[in-house]
Amino acid sequence: MKPAALAAACLAGALLGAPAVAQIQAQDTAAYPNRTITIVVPLAPGGGVDVLARTLAAELKQRLGQAVVVENRTGGGGIVGDDSVAKAAPDGYTLLTMNSSEVLHKWLHKSVPFDVVKDVAPIAQFATSPLILMTNASRPYRTLAQYLAYAKAHPGEMTYGSPGVGTPHNLAGEMLDKMAGIDVVHVPYRGTSPALNDLIANQIPAIWATSIAALPFIETGKVIPLALADLRRPAVLPGVPTVAECCVAGFHVEVWFGPAAPAGTPAAVVARLDEELRRIGDKPDVRERLNRLGFDLVYKPTAAFAAMVAEDHIRYGGVIKGLGITSE
Repeated sequence: MKPAALAAACLAGALLGAPAVAQIQAQDTAAYPNRTITIVVPLAPGGGVDVLARTLAAELKQRLGQAVVVENRTGGGGIVGDDSVAKAAPDGYTLLTMNSSEVLHKWLHKSVPFDVVKDVAPIAQFATSPLILMTNASRPYRTLAQYLAYAKAHPGEMTYGSPGVGTPHNLAGEMLDKMAGIDVVHVPYRGTSPALNDLIANQIPAIWATSIAALPFIETGKVIPLALADLRRPAVLPGVPTVAECCVAGFHVEVWFGPAAPAGTPAAVVARLDEELRRIGDKPDVRERLNRLGFDLVYKPTAAFAAMVAEDHIRYGGVIKGLGITSE
């Protein structure tokens, strides 16, 4: 609902009572969408979240008949963008490209201004993507075992990059430190692209990144994939081992993606977007294009996605506390 309409609804509530407000809201929802929709990406352009958001924006524009724009709102490892959506009007016109980072923020940051379970309304899971530990091809380690051995021989001297504090990439790095008994210093960036640029320039020894950002450089040999955080090898990287199968049993960090809206968004609007996302994911051309980039299109409807978000929030909180990982 537009600000003017919201003000009118509030006045109607005062003068005419709740039924009048409900009628105004129902009329506004029935006309959805009738103006531009903004999809917020809480990380820098060029990474997996950004590419997925732009794909969805183009498809939703065709299906909904309204402009759908992508806006990158960076900062705080994603918290700035997340918070802007959590506090936006719950009308379906401001959406968040949600990913696994949102369920980690509370456990990896000392101050988070929103509650991922109470303040955000998950719409549908759309995809997953493998998280990869990679290094520059000129470094003296070509496997995860060699990397861990080098890190143990040089405690506190090595660094790894991530798109920011509180991202799954950051969690994977901290978990590997704790579970493998190494001491590698975290260097947070404002997104995957700047971290990847420094890796290619050999300014940092290693980074964690999703396959969408890394595949082109892996294929050219500029970077070497050491291991995957997933429990299984994806079709796009069948020769790269998982951390768990290679060296650290029980290691597992999954990266998922799915749009969300501010809590309180009308159920009919959420249901409409959920159905459109399902249909987009079923399109062969979309599936083929995103599969080539390293995405696995795994759809979960609203209820299942919301339940997973809540469960992951609790699960990762337990993992982080159990490993003694402290917030930054």
